[in-house]
Amino acid sequence: MIAMKNCITIAIIIIGGLRLVSAQCTFTVSNTSPCASEEVSFSVDNPIPGTSYSWDLDQDGQSGLNGSAFSYSFPLLHVDSTYTVTLFEDGTPCSTQDITALAVPDASIGVPPGIVV
Repeated sequence: MIAMKNCITIAIIIIGGLRLVSAQCTFTVSNTSPCASEEVSFSVDNPIPGTSYSWDLDQDGQSGLNGSAFSYSFPLLHVDSTYTVTLFEDGTPCSTQDITALAVPDASIGVPPGIVV
């Protein structure tokens, strides 16, 4: 999935001042198809100062990590696994991307014939 690079900003008048609010937040992932256990970097595109960002990586609907940027390694598995990563802005889900962590070979079963060239 390609990260969206456009960010629409709207103004909301609040009694006593003006506050900019992002109508749509987006984020960038360093690798959307990493090998399992490979470190991947996530960062909010154009973060708004004073805004709280959090992330859900285990698809439970609850944010588990906080901040506008972080690195993460998906679990080491022997099958390809797709994870839907959700970014929350001030507690509201606002953007998702699917990340497919690619399987690593299982040394206990050896290398199947034809794989080594």
